[in-house]
Amino acid sequence: MDSTIKSKLHQLLRLGLVSKNNIARALVMFKDPEKYSRQPAYRTLMQEILVDIIDKILNNRTAFTALRHDLTKSSRTPESVGEAFESQRRDILLRSGLVDKDKIITARRFLKSSKASKRLAANTVYREIMLDMLDSIVQKITSTPVMFNAFKKTLGDSVDESVSQPNTESIELSGLLEDANEIIETYSPSDPELWTSAKIAGKTMFDSAEHANAWAVKLYNEDGGGWKTAEEDDKDFFGFMKNINETIN
Repeated sequence: MDSTIKSKLHQLLRLGLVSKNNIARALVMFKDPEKYSRQPAYRTLMQEILVDIIDKILNNRTAFTALRHDLTKSSRTPESVGEAFESQRRDILLRSGLVDKDKIITARRFLKSSKASKRLAANTVYREIMLDMLDSIVQKITSTPVMFNAFKKTLGDSVDESVSQPNTESIELSGLLEDANEIIETYSPSDPELWTSAKIAGKTMFDSAEHANAWAVKLYNEDGGGWKTAEEDDKDFFGFMKNINETIN
């Protein structure tokens, strides 16, 4: 595996922005991206990682205030950046450049194209688009003293679970809302018990069924759940965990 990819992923882990499980899944995926990108449990992985990062920032008052303050300073129309922006977090994320919606759309279209998917290893779409975007987010955090200090206390910590306060903005901006519900409509979970647990968790977090489903898919994938079709079973839970353990050890 490319050392650059591994370095970027471990940087996200070290900052406490992404869970250990999702980093492990990413390391597995980049062993053979062409193979794993076709599996539902991995297809939305970069989006799930992006959700982790956005949620961490939105839930960190110091970090989000710093982001909003930078946007206010750089805005050509500062009068438009007032208290109303407190309730317009989606717009702040987009205008600050923290989230590049165009890159996310491009990556999602690439993965949904069967012809493009066959060229995944050669084109390294994740390297050129999603990982570069994640790296850009890390650079914004580490180059801004206030934002970096907001996450400094998490340095070196292992984040083994998803954030406890998911946000609708992160799920919508990452495109996970549409893709997760598409997975549910197309595939069946290979671990019904784990899926039931994930669905219950999703419903406790969101009133909207679509957002709850998206969060459930994220939790299910992160915990090693697999998906299957009538014709072909997806990777099962135990096989998935074996790959993760081999990667970590």
